[in-house]
Amino acid sequence: MNWLVFHLVSGQAFFTGVLCCMSGMLMGMSDRRNVFKYSLIVWYMGIILIASSSTPIPLAGVYLLIVSNWLWYVFRNNKSYEGYAVGLVNCMYLGLFLFELPYHMMPRLNYQNYQTMAVLGDSLSSNDNEEAIAWPGLIMLNEGINVRNLSFPGDTLKTANHRWVVELPHNQVVLVELGGNDILGGTSTKNFEQELDRLLRRLVQDNYVIMFELPLPPFCQEYGRIQRQVAARHCVTLIPKRFLLSVIAEDSSTVDSLHLNQRGHAKFAAELWLIIEPLFNK
Repeated sequence: MNWLVFHLVSGQAFFTGVLCCMSGMLMGMSDRRNVFKYSLIVWYMGIILIASSSTPIPLAGVYLLIVSNWLWYVFRNNKSYEGYAVGLVNCMYLGLFLFELPYHMMPRLNYQNYQTMAVLGDSLSSNDNEEAIAWPGLIMLNEGINVRNLSFPGDTLKTANHRWVVELPHNQVVLVELGGNDILGGTSTKNFEQELDRLLRRLVQDNYVIMFELPLPPFCQEYGRIQRQVAARHCVTLIPKRFLLSVIAEDSSTVDSLHLNQRGHAKFAAELWLIIEPLFNK
């Protein structure tokens, strides 16, 4: 995968964009003409990176971002107010930077004593490839825990809800790797939220639920915003989207730049176990 695509889809471009915007504003305060004339270019680059990173910052943050940047743009040539505008906007950017940062850090799970795990996923987790053992099966083989792989190729949140209307996991760790086909298939954000809320509400009743945050194409941040909101509503642990993307990004780990081969499944299983191992501490 191209490094720029990874940078955008993983959401890391948000942080680069924030730094570019802050730098552009500070450059605009310079009395040196050759520095001042490039300030807008750097600022525009930052805005483009933030927008295309599909970072699901809250809507209040988006409105604050628009208003504060407008204020800076209006007063950037007014030396009496420019300093106040730059200080205000940079404080806002720093706040958004600190707000987003925890979503890019791997969760630290408390020690538990679960014995079994279930996986609800799509083709990324299913056993449809007879030539490879999917990562849930590798975790069962390598770590000696009972894993039920309930993943099916092409599953969306809606089809998963219908499929598991009766047979749902109980009293175990449940990993949810769903939603990618909803985004690629054009599921409306309203239906996406309804189906995700329905699924998680049923799962969290007596399970420890972990969900993979979805890598988002540019300008699809509303899906990410919904996923975070619903996960918080049901106290579901999120694994940052860069986890999924870091496995898929390696050409040697996939058969078609998306679905995993045996090497990819092995990497996925090994790196995921480092995160979830405390839940199965005996």
